[in-house]
Amino acid sequence: MNIVVFHDCGEEKAAGRLLKMMTDADCGIKEASPFAFPSDWETETLVIGAALSGATHFLTFGESLPPWFPFAAGIAGGKDCPLVWYGTPLAHKPGYAPGLVVCKDKAALIRYLRAESAVLNKRQAFGKAREMLLDRGIPVTMESFAHYVGEGDTAVMRLFLDAGFSPDEKDKKGVPLLCIAARAGSVPAVRFLIAQQSDVNQKSGDRGNTALVDAALGKYAGLVKDLVEAGADVNAKSKDGQSALIIAVGLADIATAEILLKSGANADEPDLLGVTARKYAALFHKDEMLALFHRLAPAGN
Repeated sequence: MNIVVFHDCGEEKAAGRLLKMMTDADCGIKEASPFAFPSDWETETLVIGAALSGATHFLTFGESLPPWFPFAAGIAGGKDCPLVWYGTPLAHKPGYAPGLVVCKDKAALIRYLRAESAVLNKRQAFGKAREMLLDRGIPVTMESFAHYVGEGDTAVMRLFLDAGFSPDEKDKKGVPLLCIAARAGSVPAVRFLIAQQSDVNQKSGDRGNTALVDAALGKYAGLVKDLVEAGADVNAKSKDGQSALIIAVGLADIATAEILLKSGANADEPDLLGVTARKYAALFHKDEMLALFHRLAPAGN
């Protein structure tokens, strides 16, 4: 942060004490400087460009708003920088400065500055990550993010998150990143998104699938295990009412079915046709699957 403290001529010592207090408080201030308004500020030509060009925040202090305060508010508004009043609480904020931040004491000011520093640092990190993506010829778009998720490129995925994207973003079809990773069978991408606290039970806009259902469709038993351990709903269904277990039965995927059953998947939950995973196994004479059901989820239990 670069803070400029507005004050009256003659208040240099008070402004200096305030500047020292702020810089000593570890608020993330990189630069702080005073700017004095002379008594004839209304008639004197003020040279403000060089002094204020790099400011991120303006601050003033006292017992009451000084006569030049509206002018200071105009400077802050023109530069789109916050204006902070430190001192006696105001009865009301002036109409010309609706965004004025009021800090009545040292503790309030330090809290505010530390919060602002965190926001600025985050913005700077966003900007740096975006620049790094662009320098590599990577468009900073959701479609581009989704592409690299499908590729399992976690280094680029990290840059997208650092650039302000969420691990729960969806592509233009409404497919969550975690589903994209699961459909691609990308262990690195799925594990990365799980580690970033992605919602493992988001449903896709195209199929109504969760990532678990998509992983089952791909016969990616390892991903199914990762998702289950991350808290995925083992009985979640697609738009057509099929659960991951029903899909595993249809694909004769014993490994996935075993993981799901051991995790509490319901073998007797019907799909939209009224058929359960157990019934599908019987209808299609999948003896190995039936034996698995008998061992891990006996009928009637």
